[in-house]
Amino acid sequence: MNPDVKLKELVDKWRKGCITPEEQVELMLLCDLYSDDELYELSMPDSTDLDSSVFEVDTLAYTEAQAMAAGVIKQYNKERATRMMRQARNRKKWLGVAASLILIAISGVILSEYFKEKRYNAYCGIINENTEIPTDNFSATLQAGGQSFKLSAKDTGVLKRYRNMQLYNQPGKITYRPIAKAGRNDRSQETQEISTGAQQQYLVQLPNLVLLRMNAQTKIQLQPDTIPGAFRAKLLQGSLYVKVPAQEKEFIIETVLNSTKTKNSDFVLHHSGNSVQIAVVRGAVQTQYSSQKGINLVAEDISALYKVKSVFSTKDTIMTQHNMDINLLLAWTKISREYKEVPLRYFIEEIGIWYGLKFEKTECLPNKNIDAKICYKAPLAEFLSILERNDIKVYHTPQGSYAFCEPEPLKLKAETRLPVIAMNNIKKR
Repeated sequence: MNPDVKLKELVDKWRKGCITPEEQVELMLLCDLYSDDELYELSMPDSTDLDSSVFEVDTLAYTEAQAMAAGVIKQYNKERATRMMRQARNRKKWLGVAASLILIAISGVILSEYFKEKRYNAYCGIINENTEIPTDNFSATLQAGGQSFKLSAKDTGVLKRYRNMQLYNQPGKITYRPIAKAGRNDRSQETQEISTGAQQQYLVQLPNLVLLRMNAQTKIQLQPDTIPGAFRAKLLQGSLYVKVPAQEKEFIIETVLNSTKTKNSDFVLHHSGNSVQIAVVRGAVQTQYSSQKGINLVAEDISALYKVKSVFSTKDTIMTQHNMDINLLLAWTKISREYKEVPLRYFIEEIGIWYGLKFEKTECLPNKNIDAKICYKAPLAEFLSILERNDIKVYHTPQGSYAFCEPEPLKLKAETRLPVIAMNNIKKR
């Protein structure tokens, strides 16, 4: 459509008060195409559509539409035409303000949705969100030989030395390095424990180049192996991402429920309460639960052991799924954790581990799935806002934990009532 015709059409709608917000925005954009004089001429109604009696030169009062129409009549003097042009400019000014407000409102809605999806960029920056979390600024605690060492980015260098081993710390990673000679004061290898706190991860590299990525609130135990300089690992709690390069001797890692060994594999090991999960990312592993036969798992296999306690005995329940999507069990290793259609309880447990939260009264949680995306740097308020957007109410308890059931109102103690003395028992003096 011709811009001039479109402009006149929109101006006419504006005069009649039936213009839509979208048309107001379009009108504002069209106004920018013309100069003030051109806009004034185009905004005048056609003289053929007006009653000639309206344009009496001696008429003292005009309606707004009449005044605008009078500008196209030659009999109108220059003074009145100038005044009409000023009024037209003022109308354009206020129309521009209105259109700007509409644009701001529309943009606000669009940007709100955009930043709701991309909010994690404020915390994670522009780095690839699908890569593993950098551990440079993280910390952990090492317990060895009755001593406690804080592992952080500030402490770099050799922490301890053994008969044929030294512990070297660098930002976010502790490395066990074999050494050729032993000093007189070196002691034999001893059991060590490494643990992480809330919102912390750490890397542990063993002499055989096995790399252990520790999740938040994870504790591992390293024990001397029969081969000098080698270690057996034990996961006491939490999650590990284990990367074992090709080697001749099997690497063994244990939990209180099972033992897993491999010569060349990457896998995730998660231990919580009375259950253990293994997800094989690459290669193959063999895991053995209690006294049962070993189970061979290959890449994209997931196996889980649950200890079910009954009145009479404790029963092992094993469940293995083949060719599964294991990205969900790797989410805690990524810069941006993305969950699609996952059970709400699983999401809360996973993120709760990261923030070090304790949850009580989870029976009030609805049985539903959730979609969420959160950066590892996001503050706790971001996690709570995700729950709020999914209509999940969270209550803060006096004990410092969180609950999903509405707290019970405080019960007032029963009033102590004084004994009632019958008036008949009171003797008159």
